[in-house]
Amino acid sequence: MQQAQWRREVVMTTTLWRGLENLGDWKAVPGMWQSLFGADFERIARTWLVRTGEDCTWVPSKAVCQCALRVVQHSDDDIVGVSDCETGGCNDVKLSRADIELLALSRSKVARGLATAFGWDYREAETGIGHVRQIGTYGTDCLPVLFVIPEYRHELLMLSQSLIGHFGGNFLLLVPTARSIDGNAQSALRKVNAGLFALEGLVTLGPDGSLQANRSTADLFGQFQSQRTFAQPAGVPVLPSPRYLFQHAGSFWKVVFDGGPEFVIEDTLGAKYLNYLLHRPNEGISAFDLEVAITPEKAKVRAKDSIQRKLDPEAARQYLRELTKLRAQRDEAVQDGDLGEAERLDDDIESIEAELKNGGAPADTGERARSNVNKALAAVRKKLENGDKHQKAFRNHILQFVDIGYECVYRHPEGRVWG
Repeated sequence: MQQAQWRREVVMTTTLWRGLENLGDWKAVPGMWQSLFGADFERIARTWLVRTGEDCTWVPSKAVCQCALRVVQHSDDDIVGVSDCETGGCNDVKLSRADIELLALSRSKVARGLATAFGWDYREAETGIGHVRQIGTYGTDCLPVLFVIPEYRHELLMLSQSLIGHFGGNFLLLVPTARSIDGNAQSALRKVNAGLFALEGLVTLGPDGSLQANRSTADLFGQFQSQRTFAQPAGVPVLPSPRYLFQHAGSFWKVVFDGGPEFVIEDTLGAKYLNYLLHRPNEGISAFDLEVAITPEKAKVRAKDSIQRKLDPEAARQYLRELTKLRAQRDEAVQDGDLGEAERLDDDIESIEAELKNGGAPADTGERARSNVNKALAAVRKKLENGDKHQKAFRNHILQFVDIGYECVYRHPEGRVWG
């Protein structure tokens, strides 16, 4: 009997953390929570879920197709889930007010529950790094305990690098499941004596909905205490930290701005453009030539300031075949989380679509190149805007000193400052 109960609790805990990771959000419609928790929905709802007072715009269908039903409110007593499903097996359903109110998994309740389970001090705070939150402190060294739900592949490494730059080391980072953990993130954190743990498997869900640790806290986290001093070996010179650094590091770029802590950004097309400009201050380059410098194959797709000729049927068929292949490659890149490759393929797809659309009309390759470079850099700035104060300061620096027109240039009065 005890073994059966233990197995059920482990399955429930797995569902709790995997469900939260799959949702990617702390809020969902009641029907979605019910599908995740099944018969234990009421027990978990009493312990972890809170009402938000917000109405949803769709609810999941219980039909085989599992499509979404559009919420239409005629009045408080007349609410309908309208099916737009084309399978014919999904009908409209009558809904209640409770069916459409969003329920949220309480961050504070989860943080308190984990603090109780592991015996650390409950303490909630924003870190200013992405969507990472501090939920407690552990031990006499008051090690920060952090929690994050990674949104896409490779994000955990980016966040780990930024956290290392912010905290220096000796912290505990918790994620819902091991699916987002890779060797690169583990290695980076291990070097600064920081721990990375998946909650799935560390805690079980008790009959009353409370979280219970399945290993002693000292066994799990004790190794990360009292190791804050790192001595420099004798005879090894201490190199000064760079004030400005933009350096390629695998699938990311290391950045140090104005002497601040190091952080990383993804290796996207925009980052490559930025690298070219930062290391060639006050040197103008046309948007088209910048594209070709980073992706030489651009020169093969369209010639600079060229006039397109009328496409013959065979050429059009070749373009269409190439377009089909590129779209398949882009879908695969998105699925693999390789946003930089997807961004590059988007530009190639856009170029071929323009060739097909304008067969016989002048093609302004300069304007198209300017637009491509501008969009790529805008994507970098948008990511930085969601970062900490140092990343936001770097974003503002880009806005102030990087000009993107038909000529692109990084204007800096001190000249070359980036390493």
